[in-house]
Amino acid sequence: MKTYYLFFLLVFFLMGCSNASLKNADIESLIKTFGETWNSQDIETMVSLCSDDCIYEEVVSGDIYEGKDGVATYAKETFLEVPDFNLEVLSIYCTDKWAMSEWIMKGSYSVDESISGEPPNMKTFAIRGASIIEIKDGKIFKVRDYWASN
Repeated sequence: MKTYYLFFLLVFFLMGCSNASLKNADIESLIKTFGETWNSQDIETMVSLCSDDCIYEEVVSGDIYEGKDGVATYAKETFLEVPDFNLEVLSIYCTDKWAMSEWIMKGSYSVDESISGEPPNMKTFAIRGASIIEIKDGKIFKVRDYWASN
């Protein structure tokens, strides 16, 4: 039953994306730019794409970062932990209020508590995941990241 529910949820989501309008194209551009700021480690531009009351949630770890300062803190922690952080965006689906992005996060561990719990060893990794993103007033309002390490 759960599989059918997820299938119908995905179908309804994609139906909303099939009638792509300029507004959806703008949201897709917003999400692409957000991904690019992760790769360039441009935290100032990154937070400018977020609403003042944004919420960034790492579902796997349970960590929640609130507001632009919270997103900046999360990004700084990530770049400290993974100095060669790279986000390869595989796909983006969007409606006028929601976006979903599939991605592969790559890099090398550099601190004690790495993303997968491995010790710092500059060992490279690649983790596949997805983000569910809520848009409010043309800005990123909520991000929920889902991923699993191998």
